[in-house]
Amino acid sequence: MSYKIVGYFENWAQYRPEGKGKFLPEQIDPSLLTHINFAFGIIGFVTWSVDPTESRTGKDRYTGDYTIQPVEWNDQKVLYPAIEKLKQKNPNLKTLLSLGGWSFNTCDDTPESAGTPHPFGPHTCRLFSDMASTAARRKQFIDSAINYAHKYGFDGIDIDWEYPGDRKRGGRDNDFDNFLALLKEFRAAINRDGKGLLLTIAAAAVKKGEAKSESEFLLG
Repeated sequence: MSYKIVGYFENWAQYRPEGKGKFLPEQIDPSLLTHINFAFGIIGFVTWSVDPTESRTGKDRYTGDYTIQPVEWNDQKVLYPAIEKLKQKNPNLKTLLSLGGWSFNTCDDTPESAGTPHPFGPHTCRLFSDMASTAARRKQFIDSAINYAHKYGFDGIDIDWEYPGDRKRGGRDNDFDNFLALLKEFRAAINRDGKGLLLTIAAAAVKKGEAKSESEFLLG
């Protein structure tokens, strides 16, 4: 049996104080891991880190589509290359861009709860559900994700939708079926692409239709 040892690099770790959790890609020992998930990328929204213009309000930050967007101002030019550079020390290392995350789907975030003056969750929490709702939107997302992964050297995409069908987190009743359609279409697109990208997900361990955990997510 071949084990997979997966670690997440959090792009916000760069903002922690020195000696109190500040962490950068070059501090990772890649010999300890088989896969690194870069957390996070998002879709359809420009964060205040990427564009700090105060007059650009939340509603002005939607891209109008479901294409991949960075979260931090230095993701594309600094942090992505630093993660990819780790392959020089471990040629077998695989890197994935993780899309979404808890904050992306937190509709009720505030500056106090999020620890940032500009939480984006209240603006983005419905975007996964919106994207997955039609075949055309799913295709736009899939095509963008594949192209983005190739452009920045990632070996795959990890979808971290927390959680399909959770009405408290931007979900709808048909999310579960739409999510399955998304995954099937994504896998088919990867197979057509022919470049061997990986596709993984962060999934809740519940059956369709069950309500469990503090968030009481309702799948389907």
